Amino acid sequence: MQISIRILLAIVAMLAICVAGALNGPPIAWVAATLLGVAFVMQAINAAIGSGNRRSFAIGLLIPSAAYLLLTFVVSEHEYATSNGRLPTTQLFQSMARSKYSDQTMKLKDFSNELRGVRDTMPLGHLCVAMTLGIAGGYYALWIRRRDIPDAG
Repeated sequence: MQISIRILLAIVAMLAICVAGALNGPPIAWVAATLLGVAFVMQAINAAIGSGNRRSFAIGLLIPSAAYLLLTFVVSEHEYATSNGRLPTTQLFQSMARSKYSDQTMKLKDFSNELRGVRDTMPLGHLCVAMTLGIAGGYYALWIRRRDIPDAG
C-alpha cells in the first residue's frame, strides 16, 4: 500500500496545526480542535453512508480514536489537568503545559476561568494523538480489506 504525497502533506499540516495550537493556545488551539472535530465528523459520515475502501478507512480511523479518547476520560480525572496524569501522552502534554500554567491543577469536572488555556491545549493534544492513532488504524483497516480481496493489491 502506498501513501500519496497529498495524504502525507495533510498529515504534516495536521501535526503543524496541533503543535502551533499547543504552543500558542487560543485562538489557534480552538481552530485546530475545530478542524480535528470536523475531520472526525466527516469520517463518521463516511463510516455510516460510505462504501468500500472509504468506509473501511473511516471505521478503522474511528475505532482507535474513540478508544483512546474514552481511555482519557476513564483512566483518571486528571488527564485534562496540568499535573497528576497517568497516561504517558498526558504526562508529555502536562510537562509542556507546566511552565506555561505554573503547575496549577484542574479536574475534568471543574473548569475555572483562571485555567482557560488548559481547556484549550490539553484536549487539543489528546485530539491530535487520537487522530494519529486513527490514521494508523484506518490504514490498517485498508490493509486488512485489501488482503482479504483477491487481486486488490
